[in-house]
Amino acid sequence: MKIKLDENMPARLAEVLNRLDHQVKTVPDEGLAGHNDEDIWTAAQSEGRFLITQDLDFF
Repeated sequence: MKIKLDENMPARLAEVLNRLDHQVKTVPDEGLAGHNDEDIWTAAQSEGRFLITQDLDFF
Protein backbone atom coordinates (compact mmCIF):
# COMPACT_ATOMS: atom_id res chain seq x y z
CA MET A 1 0.00 0.00 0.00
CA LYS A 2 1.25 3.49 -0.80
CA ILE A 3 1.06 5.73 2.26
CA LYS A 4 1.96 9.30 3.14
CA LEU A 5 2.37 10.08 6.84
CA ASP A 6 1.64 13.60 8.01
CA GLU A 7 4.21 15.44 10.10
CA ASN A 8 2.29 14.73 13.31
CA MET A 9 2.75 10.97 12.98
CA PRO A 10 5.63 9.21 14.77
CA ALA A 11 8.68 8.50 12.61
CA ARG A 12 8.74 5.01 14.08
CA LEU A 13 5.44 4.27 12.33
CA ALA A 14 7.08 4.80 8.94
CA GLU A 15 9.80 2.30 9.86
CA VAL A 16 7.26 -0.31 10.94
CA LEU A 17 5.08 0.14 7.85
CA ASN A 18 8.10 -0.04 5.54
CA ARG A 19 9.13 -3.34 7.14
CA LEU A 20 5.64 -4.63 6.39
CA ASP A 21 6.30 -3.90 2.70
CA HIS A 22 4.26 -0.72 2.46
CA GLN A 23 5.65 2.16 0.41
CA VAL A 24 5.78 4.99 2.94
CA LYS A 25 6.74 8.61 2.44
CA THR A 26 6.57 11.21 5.18
CA VAL A 27 5.65 14.86 4.94
CA PRO A 28 8.91 16.00 6.63
CA ASP A 29 11.10 13.79 4.41
CA GLU A 30 9.52 15.36 1.33
CA GLY A 31 10.07 18.92 2.55
CA LEU A 32 6.36 19.54 3.09
CA ALA A 33 6.46 20.15 6.85
CA GLY A 34 4.61 23.34 7.67
CA HIS A 35 2.74 23.39 4.36
CA ASN A 36 -1.00 23.86 4.38
CA ASP A 37 -3.38 20.91 4.38
CA GLU A 38 -4.34 21.39 0.75
CA ASP A 39 -0.71 21.08 -0.41
CA ILE A 40 -0.24 17.88 1.59
CA TRP A 41 -3.53 16.40 0.36
CA THR A 42 -2.69 17.28 -3.25
CA ALA A 43 0.75 15.67 -2.95
CA ALA A 44 -0.73 12.48 -1.49
CA GLN A 45 -3.42 12.26 -4.17
CA SER A 46 -1.03 12.95 -7.05
CA GLU A 47 1.12 10.02 -5.84
CA GLY A 48 -1.87 7.73 -5.30
CA ARG A 49 -1.17 7.52 -1.55
CA PHE A 50 -3.40 7.14 1.46
CA LEU A 51 -2.79 9.98 3.89
CA ILE A 52 -2.54 9.19 7.59
CA THR A 53 -2.76 12.14 9.97
CA GLN A 54 -3.71 12.95 13.56
CA ASP A 55 -4.69 16.48 12.56
CA LEU A 56 -8.28 16.75 13.81
CA ASP A 57 -8.96 19.84 11.72
CA PHE A 58 -7.30 18.65 8.50
CA PHE A 59 -8.90 20.69 5.72
